[in-house]
Amino acid sequence: MASSETCSRCGQEVRWGWRDGREGYWHREAVDHVPIFGHIQTEDERAEIERQLDLPREKFIPTKTGWPLLFDIVPYTTREADQAKMSKAARERAEEEDGGHVDVELPPMEIERHTVTADDFDPRSGIRRVFKVLTQAGWEITRFTASRGPYLGAKGNMLSVSDRVVLHGRGPTILDGSLDECHAVAVASWRDGGFDGGFGSLVNHTTKNATLEPLNATELATWIKENA
Repeated sequence: MASSETCSRCGQEVRWGWRDGREGYWHREAVDHVPIFGHIQTEDERAEIERQLDLPREKFIPTKTGWPLLFDIVPYTTREADQAKMSKAARERAEEEDGGHVDVELPPMEIERHTVTADDFDPRSGIRRVFKVLTQAGWEITRFTASRGPYLGAKGNMLSVSDRVVLHGRGPTILDGSLDECHAVAVASWRDGGFDGGFGSLVNHTTKNATLEPLNATELATWIKENA
């Protein structure tokens, strides 16, 4: 059974259909939670990610003088490298977000997640626009969900309780440069009504490899039309 048809929380089969007057993903049997797809990250996995970010590493930087000293060995951590890549505005925004809050233990909170339709949003919203581009291009909507839960700052402290919408689309089978069959996949998310990120991906049927191209809302709409 495909992972997209199985709830990651309970392992029960999930299908798209109507129940209680609402269309969406439903478990075969009645349960006390909404379907969750994909891998659910454990506390141990999150701790390992944090540990890896701060592991000391080394990189080789070519010297300006060249021979006989070709490279300098420079120590770094992944966290430091990621912060260095951030724009000045992004760093200031992250510092501002964390500066006004203290590290606190997160209160127990169950993330509320449910399927939605385009009619749940304002016709002028970016969510409706991307949904319209997908459907007009003939793409299949594979997931359209809304959730409410804690929004965390860079240091792991809770900044707010935010609403998030995630929209997944699957395009038709197309050929890539090597003439292998691929499926185009697009993902977009919004936090508190504002576009939060998106990407387009081509999944190769033969090699199972996938490209991953981060896109803003305008670029995503163009990419979907180009791969219709």
